[in-house]
Amino acid sequence: MKRESLALFTLLAILMAAGVLYSAPAARAGTTQVTIELQDHLGNPLDKGTVYYAGGSWQLVGSTVDGKVTISLAPGSYSFRMYYGNAMSEQSGVAVSGDSTTVTFKTTLVMVELKNHSNAPEVGNGLTEPQNYSYLHI
Repeated sequence: MKRESLALFTLLAILMAAGVLYSAPAARAGTTQVTIELQDHLGNPLDKGTVYYAGGSWQLVGSTVDGKVTISLAPGSYSFRMYYGNAMSEQSGVAVSGDSTTVTFKTTLVMVELKNHSNAPEVGNGLTEPQNYSYLHI
């Protein structure tokens, strides 16, 4: 029985060292909870934003749910990227320290108005008036 336990422990240690198995970041002592938020131009939470962070190489954090995603990181300086729709925005040099840090990405309201070659508003083909859209600020 001792031999099997030692073999299993050795196998787990090898897998952890190879990065196949790892401890969840939240389980590490001395880390800071980082909340990354995605909001529209009015401050309302947006889902389906995909977040990455880098303190070296880029790592996936996850997708926003109720406008937020969290990760535990060691104190330091990090970059964060938010992908939303067909856009990406990056915040670099974010200081992570203390008990918690919040990084907020906001979209910008954009008015789209289609005009013809004479600079007159184009109507028809389903377009009746300028349209407002909310895009991630780049």
